This record gives sequence, C-alpha cells and structure tokens, in this order.
Amino acid sequence: MALWVITRQRDSLELLKAFMEEVPKVDVHVVRNGYFGDERKFELHNGSKIREAVESRGGGIRSPSPTWPTESPMTFARRDWR
Repeated sequence: MALWVITRQRDSLELLKAFMEEVPKVDVHVVRNGYFGDERKFELHNGSKIREAVESRGGGIRSPSPTWPTESPMTFARRDWR
C-alpha cells in the first residue's frame, strides 16, 4: 500500500500517474494536503482521470484529519526544534 500526498498543483498528479505506471500492483491511497486548502479546492484532482484510476484499483481519497497539523511542514519542523 502507498499513501500519496497531493497538493493542488498538476505536478503531484503527473508524478502519481508515473508512479502508478511503474508500480502497477500497489494499492494507492491519495491524501490531500490540507495546508493547500479544503477538499473542494483540489479541482484538478477531483475531476481527473487519475482519480478514476486510483478508485478503480481499489484505492481511495483521504482528506487530513482535523487533528493533523495544517501549517507548513517547515513551520511544524522549526517549532519542534525550539
């Protein structure tokens, strides 16, 4: 099983497509990075053929839990070093 974190940019979908072509037997679950907005803002992904491909292979789409940090990973990492 693979968890693939996406942003709202096209490159995260293109890289996901390439990954799925190279590793065809893995179950992929897509996680929307909540730092880049809520679920409805992921328009490229929501209407994409790659989403259909993930779902047809038994994978799923996940949004971050409300308890996950929503700040930038770098901000989160810096705070831990203080």
